[in-house]
Amino acid sequence: MRRFVFVASAVAAIGLVGLTGPAAEAQAVQRYSDGNNIAVTGTAQGFEVFGRAGSTGADYMCAAGEFSHVRLNARNNDRMVMTRPLGPSPTTPGRQSMEFVLLGPDARTPWGGSILQYPRRAGLNRSVGHARGLCSRSD
Repeated sequence: MRRFVFVASAVAAIGLVGLTGPAAEAQAVQRYSDGNNIAVTGTAQGFEVFGRAGSTGADYMCAAGEFSHVRLNARNNDRMVMTRPLGPSPTTPGRQSMEFVLLGPDARTPWGGSILQYPRRAGLNRSVGHARGLCSRSD
């Protein structure tokens, strides 16, 4: 519950309104691990991506995109917005993570920026398709 409140307040803080598409649907918590041993857990309303030593912004985005596509049935044009930048996990002590929400393709997001260079600003966003395209670069 505490994590959901944090994610909801972070979404409000960066000015996202009018949740549509996958984010509007209630879903059970999903877990996923990609080929690079990056774990992801959560729902469209908020999911956490756990990196490993040496993980790059592309690694986190790749895992978030794959999780959104495989577990949340997101379309390639749905948007993933980072609500909490890279830092200590609020749910798992000793781990680094980022948090995201999944929004429909028409969501208004205030800032794109480069998650590859600056994965430390809430509001960074990419389409699911773009994030999945980074997977071949993050190996």
